[in-house]
Amino acid sequence: MSSRRWSGLLGVAMLLVLPFFWWPASARAESDGAPGTPSHRAARPYDAPLTDAQRGAAPELLLEYSSVEEGGIKLVYHLRARERAHALLARALAIRAELVAELGRNVLPSVEIRVAAVPAQMAALAPGELPAGAAAVAYRDLHLVVMSLSPPPRDQGDLEDHLRHELAHLALDDAISGHDVPRWFHEGYALHASGEDGSQRAEALCGAALRDRLLRLRDIEAHFPDGPSSGSLAAAEAAEFVRFLLDPGHRQRFASLIEGLREGKPFEAALSDAYEEDVWHMERRFRREIARRYSFMPVLVGATVVWIAVALGVMLRRRRNAARAVPAEGRRRAPRASIRVLTHEPVGRRLLAEDDDDLVHAIPPDPEVPKVEHDGRWYTLH
Repeated sequence: MSSRRWSGLLGVAMLLVLPFFWWPASARAESDGAPGTPSHRAARPYDAPLTDAQRGAAPELLLEYSSVEEGGIKLVYHLRARERAHALLARALAIRAELVAELGRNVLPSVEIRVAAVPAQMAALAPGELPAGAAAVAYRDLHLVVMSLSPPPRDQGDLEDHLRHELAHLALDDAISGHDVPRWFHEGYALHASGEDGSQRAEALCGAALRDRLLRLRDIEAHFPDGPSSGSLAAAEAAEFVRFLLDPGHRQRFASLIEGLREGKPFEAALSDAYEEDVWHMERRFRREIARRYSFMPVLVGATVVWIAVALGVMLRRRRNAARAVPAEGRRRAPRASIRVLTHEPVGRRLLAEDDDDLVHAIPPDPEVPKVEHDGRWYTLH
C-alpha cells in the first residue's frame, strides 16, 4: 500500500479520535456514568426530591404568613393556622427527639417547616415544581418541609402524619450524611416512622403472605411506585423491613447500619456488617416473620367473627325459648282494675270488663235492704 494512502487513513483516524480528547472531562464523566454524577445517583422518594442548585433558596414569604421558632425548628404558617402553630411546633420538637433516639445521631439541628392553608398554595412556598400528588414535600439541601393544613383530594393522612413522614426523610439524610441509599429503604423508613397507611399496608401484606407472593428484597425497587405509595405491596414490604431491622433487640445494630451508610458503604455491605449476617439469610428470616405475622391474622380475625356469630345466635335462641315458656295467660295484658260505679244510674245497668267480651250480669240487690223490682228497675223500700 502506498505511503499516500496510509497517510490518508491516518488522517481520517485522527479526525475520529481527536474530538474525544477535546471533549470536556466533566461531560465524559457524566456520559460514562462516573460515581457521583446524576446518571448514577440513586432514585429518590417522590416526596423528597433533590433541589436544583441553580434555583437557590426557597421563595420569599407572602404577607399572610407568620412564623414561630424554637430549638432550631422554624415553623412558618398561614394566618389561618395561628391557633395550631404552637401545637405543631411542639409536635415537631417531639418528633425530632424520637428520630434522634432511633437513628443514634444528632439530626435536624435546624429545619424550616412551611404550612400553607390549602394544597394549591404550597407551590408559592416551595423551590420549583411540586411533585404530583404529594401531600407534603421534604427538600434535603434546604432542610425544608412544605405542606398544607388540609390534605389534597383522596389523601387520608392527617397533618401530623405528613409532618412526621417528611421529617423522617430529612433526618435519615442527615444521619447518613447525604449518601445514597435505595429509594425503597428511604421511603420505607419514613412510612414506618409516620405510621401512616397502616391498615392498607397490613392488608397488602396479608394478601401476599396468604398467596405466597411476597417480593424479594432485590425486586422491591423495581416494583416501587413513582408516586404515592398507598396500597403498594412494595412500599408495605419496605416499611415492614425497616420495622424488622428496628426490632427492640436490634436497635444498636440499626445504629451501626446508619453509621456504615454514613461512612459511604454500599447498602448491602453496611447491612451485613451491622447485623453480622449476609443479606440472603436475613431475607429468609424476614420472609418467615412476615408469613407468621400476616398469615395468622386473617385466620384469627375469621375465627373471632365466627365465635361472635355463634355467641349471638345462642343468646337469641335462649331469649326466644324463655319467651315461649311464659304461660299464654301471663302474656295477655291484665284487665284494668277499674269498674265504673254508677251512683246515679240504675243499679241494674250491666258493666263490661275492658278485655272480656262477655257481658257481666246486673248487680243483684243487697239482701239486707228490702228492694222491689218494677219494670226492670230496683227500688228500695223505706
